[in-house]
Amino acid sequence: EDDRAVAERLAVCVLPGEDGLLDLLAFTLRASPLPPNWVQMTDEEGKIYFGNTKELDSQWDHPLAEVAQELATSCRMIFELPPASRKESIRSFRETWDSDWKREHSKWMKIEGTDGGADQQYMHAETQA
Repeated sequence: EDDRAVAERLAVCVLPGEDGLLDLLAFTLRASPLPPNWVQMTDEEGKIYFGNTKELDSQWDHPLAEVAQELATSCRMIFELPPASRKESIRSFRETWDSDWKREHSKWMKIEGTDGGADQQYMHAETQA
């Protein structure tokens, strides 16, 4: 199974002609690091799934599925704009995305382990998880 198959499983790109959007989501999921405590694994049949090492749980859905859905919705809105308006919308979208990422990233705190740092863990300041 490849990144495109993982993106297809999100069932976000269901409209005709959304192959480009599906490719963008596959690239984005491949290029984006998983949230803390999440790892990508493969079952005996080669299907990708995700495990949470802290909660000792696994799931088929990508941990960033909600983010990918938001990205797909934003891209659809931009694609519907007249070509002359797209560049400004993309610039604004990127500024908002970067600002949101920095704000969310700042909420994660590194927890010092007792093993001298070999097992790095993080905790979300608001949820304490």
